Amino acid sequence: MPQTTTEKLGPTRVKLTIAVTPDELKPSIDHAYSHIAEQVSIPGFRKGKVPPPIIDQRIGRGEVLNHAVAKVSTACSSRQWPKRESKPSAAPRRMSASGQTKKTSPATSL
Repeated sequence: MPQTTTEKLGPTRVKLTIAVTPDELKPSIDHAYSHIAEQVSIPGFRKGKVPPPIIDQRIGRGEVLNHAVAKVSTACSSRQWPKRESKPSAAPRRMSASGQTKKTSPATSL
């Protein structure tokens, strides 16, 4: 289970930190590959049957990871917010372990 911590930044801002190990992210990555495989059309492959190495080559590993992280962060934040009075009013910003910030949407689509 990913670990979450909440830090109040101001009267209207809260920082939710989600720490996920590679083993915890693996099911989301597998789901991302199958979801992307169902959506893309690559010559020589039926929809839903595109192997992960081809998805990495044609779509990019980054898109797969974005999809997986968005799924995990959405699940974790939805578990966290019912405990609070307030709800998120903006798309979350994701910060990787390297410290790069990126805006994400609750659901990634291709």
